[in-house]
Amino acid sequence: MNKSLIAAAVLAMTLTLLSCSSSTSTNTPTATVTNYMPLKAGNYWIYKRAIIDTTGSTSSTTVSDSSFVLDSISYQGRSAFRVEYDRAEGTKDTTYFHKESDESIYTYINTKVAILDTLAPGFNAPSSWVLIRPGNDATSWVSLDTTFNGVTLDLSRFGMDTVTASLNFKINGTLGAKKSASVNGSTYDAQEYIQNFVVSVNAGAVSYTMTQHYLFIKDVGMYILQADNSSVLSPFGTLMKVPGSVSTLTRFSVH
Repeated sequence: MNKSLIAAAVLAMTLTLLSCSSSTSTNTPTATVTNYMPLKAGNYWIYKRAIIDTTGSTSSTTVSDSSFVLDSISYQGRSAFRVEYDRAEGTKDTTYFHKESDESIYTYINTKVAILDTLAPGFNAPSSWVLIRPGNDATSWVSLDTTFNGVTLDLSRFGMDTVTASLNFKINGTLGAKKSASVNGSTYDAQEYIQNFVVSVNAGAVSYTMTQHYLFIKDVGMYILQADNSSVLSPFGTLMKVPGSVSTLTRFSVH
């Protein structure tokens, strides 16, 4: 087995969404501007989160997470809203959102991943704003397509030599379906936006893929965030799956 392919498998097994670039859209029908994500300080949302196992079944056991808007600031060259996520496990994350006048919604992605500090200490993928909802309801768009060539991977911890790899990170977005949503006894219409994440190592010899679904409700916010099972294609041709999760809105307060 080529050592570069084995190295790629090691890296792909540990990668999540890493890099980002400017966004482009195609096939753009006319759409009415709608406030799909009210981002004012004090707004909050409560979610129930469940695991999606590798057979695609959703667990009946759920935990409660929450998110709330802290404030609006200038961040990485854009006006942004700071949103804190409090997870049932006791961990907290801060996410930044930016909205355009046409209701395009962006989030800021930090590309730093611990495994890269170990395997590729000289590798520094840039962080950037990534489009998650196009304001013109484009039927398809590209949020990311970046390739890093000549990345040195130090595999000494695995008893292997140093190898060189090519890493490509890509996010393709598509407009999903309109769906009925129920929150705390009330019924709404939700619009779905789908993003397909692909990390390709050495021209696809190994790949990591994951699909995320964002469902937004007008004047309410994010109704569902679902990460389908992610898949890793090994150099042996074996497809390995990793469980996903789905978070569904149960309560909210927006103004």
